[in-house]
Amino acid sequence: MDCLTFSTPCEALQCVAVDAQRLTALLQDDGPRAGEDADDLDHGFTLEHDPLSGRLFICAVEGQCNPEALPAAFCQALGEIAERSGMEAIEFGVAQISTRFTVNSHGGYRFRILRDGRLVHPTLCWPTLSGSPTPSVSTKAEAIKSPVPLPTAVNGFEAALAVADPILAALDAVLAKTLDLEVMTVLARAVREDALELVTQRLTSVLEKIHGLYDRLAVEEHS
Repeated sequence: MDCLTFSTPCEALQCVAVDAQRLTALLQDDGPRAGEDADDLDHGFTLEHDPLSGRLFICAVEGQCNPEALPAAFCQALGEIAERSGMEAIEFGVAQISTRFTVNSHGGYRFRILRDGRLVHPTLCWPTLSGSPTPSVSTKAEAIKSPVPLPTAVNGFEAALAVADPILAALDAVLAKTLDLEVMTVLARAVREDALELVTQRLTSVLEKIHGLYDRLAVEEHS
């Protein structure tokens, strides 16, 4: 199974040509790393700068993104640009995808580079039944079964909507990522077309499986 990781900034960045040249050089620095991977020099990030508009685009598009391996000197310089721009930090999104749909094969996260050059990650806390913000540790997901039917108030359409909501949210996320291909001009058109073709093939396969599920449910209803 091939696991791929990509990254793009969450906001548009601006800088002058001198800063862009400095960042380009520091991106290749083989000194201390910004994160925990002190011995890993392969971070996977590149940058593009438009001298006319000042637009700075830092991204990882080769499928091997490792923010922890970014050079500390690069993050320090990027933090200085954030400070001059009046930004508290520069935030990036990371997408983790796989060529197969299996358990824990897809995901993502965000990280920030602060004004002082530190690379930080947010803390994720899931709410629990007790209302405590501290998540309980679990290594196995299990369906919650109720010995009694759902109340009438949540039967029918409301129950269906509750079940479908996370699936629809995932589809919305897929659509948003797919539409991003249009503006990812850092990639060649042929590459984006090939990526779109792969997505189309996978979605077609998913749709065929959904039709199969419809057929099985119809058989179950009449059995």
